[in-house]
Amino acid sequence: MSKVFEALQQLELDDNALSAEFSAEGNALLQQPVTPRELSAQTHSAQTMTEPVPQAKAQPEEIPFTPRVLPVRVAQGSPLLPFEPSFANVGEQYRIIRTKLAQHPLAPRVIAISSVDPGDGKTTTAVNVATVLALKTETRVLLVDCDLRRGQIGKLLGLPTSPGLTDVLSGANSLNEAVVQVKQFPSLYVLAGGTLLENPTEVLDSAGWRVLVTQLRKYFDYVILDTPPIGLIADSELIHEVSDGVILVVRPDSTTRSRCMSILATMSTKGLLGVILNGVTKAYAGSSNSYYAYSPKAKT
Repeated sequence: MSKVFEALQQLELDDNALSAEFSAEGNALLQQPVTPRELSAQTHSAQTMTEPVPQAKAQPEEIPFTPRVLPVRVAQGSPLLPFEPSFANVGEQYRIIRTKLAQHPLAPRVIAISSVDPGDGKTTTAVNVATVLALKTETRVLLVDCDLRRGQIGKLLGLPTSPGLTDVLSGANSLNEAVVQVKQFPSLYVLAGGTLLENPTEVLDSAGWRVLVTQLRKYFDYVILDTPPIGLIADSELIHEVSDGVILVVRPDSTTRSRCMSILATMSTKGLLGVILNGVTKAYAGSSNSYYAYSPKAKT
């Protein structure tokens, strides 16, 4: 087992190490329940999950294939994988998201992560949510790059971008050939976007896509789908259709306010699991260790 994974799992058991840098006011904010219609502003990542209701979870089947095992290589200064002690504030926010998902009354397992506009941070959020879920012992997580036009997961993690999802759906490659198991995080698996297609909507608007997601449910505790921004192309609707719900990522210095409010109103009855507020200012977060960069200019 990876030494990195073992060290991070040890941190999971040390609540004091994870929360030492939080103020009383910050901790109080993090404990407040939020409803899906609210656009909350809780520190670096705001969650809008409903009150937790314990659910029994069926164990997934054994993975019937042996994927490649490759290490991820993340650029220095990247906001990806912020689970080391030096990023305790940010890591704690993702652990809160994990808890909200694990105790959500809908017990979602196939989760689409999307945004209002490009640049809101949905891919970074998808990677980090998948990874924090995979830090739990015996929890297998598959991260799928479903942004088949501008997918970035393979590139950001230093993993091959193909074969990937499009190659599996087209029949060119098997899951065994396309899925990668992350060396540093053995419970985390990645399915990159794959070979670029002229019209990726066609492979998502197919029985093969729906069958594939059904298969993935059998093998993984969670399947995290990084999707295109909502409403810009047809792909996002086809991806959301097979998911158990959507997490919307918004960012103060990027998200168009009017589009955001319109999407929230529309999604309130379409499986909105919650909203994550990304990239807030140090003063706004009430934290002494701001992680994400912030620009004061925001679109309205």
